[in-house]
Amino acid sequence: MVAADGVPVPLKDRHAAFWFDSEAVADLALQEGLPGPIADPRTVEKWPLWRRFDVFRTEWCESVGMVNAALQCPDYAAMRAAGIDMSGSGRLRLVES
Repeated sequence: MVAADGVPVPLKDRHAAFWFDSEAVADLALQEGLPGPIADPRTVEKWPLWRRFDVFRTEWCESVGMVNAALQCPDYAAMRAAGIDMSGSGRLRLVES
């Protein structure tokens, strides 16, 4: 589930089938040592797919230090360089409304 470069494979594609499986998402979060609700399958099950991806991406990137210290936010350049899907969820959020 983790590529040779250390990035979890599902982070490379927001639309991967993986994100449909709340237990798999929570299991990978536990395996990666991510804290909080992303590691609870009952919580993740209630979330839409876009939120599962966005929360996992943010938590994982912070856990490995992909953070812009000056801005106190994820380091988007490092994320892009690592092959992480950087597409936004805004359109997906509108579709749900």
